[in-house]
Amino acid sequence: MKDDGKLNLSGQIELTVEADRDSDGKLQNAKVTDKRGDKALEGVALDLVAALSDSGVLDFLEGTKHLKLVAKLDDTNVEIVVSTEVESEERARQMEKGYSLLIVGGRIVKRGKDEEIYYNHTEVSSHDKEVSVKLSIPRSELSPLLLKYSAEK
Repeated sequence: MKDDGKLNLSGQIELTVEADRDSDGKLQNAKVTDKRGDKALEGVALDLVAALSDSGVLDFLEGTKHLKLVAKLDDTNVEIVVSTEVESEERARQMEKGYSLLIVGGRIVKRGKDEEIYYNHTEVSSHDKEVSVKLSIPRSELSPLLLKYSAEK
């Protein structure tokens, strides 16, 4: 869409998408709840949520019912935060520790491969009953990977 002039990714963009998570891990009722930037981004954001749902990448959030995804993009950085509320503060801390260990393991397993960059720029945190996974990466590091993978497809 960007190449065809149908999407403007310059300047500051911020989107918030919320969705319900069903017992199969699929996302339902996704809607954009806040948006700053090109109007075409709403459709792109909903397509992203559908792709995340279909991929099963969110299966690890077992037991959660609602997700909030905030994507921020400016000329230098890309930041995506997915957060969800769990049943207790203790469970949130357990998830934070467990997922943080998985990220460290991913860094080791993917060392020297393209995917390593995602692990190096991802962190998990918890606050009260909320667990958040944040990918914060310089646009200059992400753009070449996206171009590489789009060229391969």
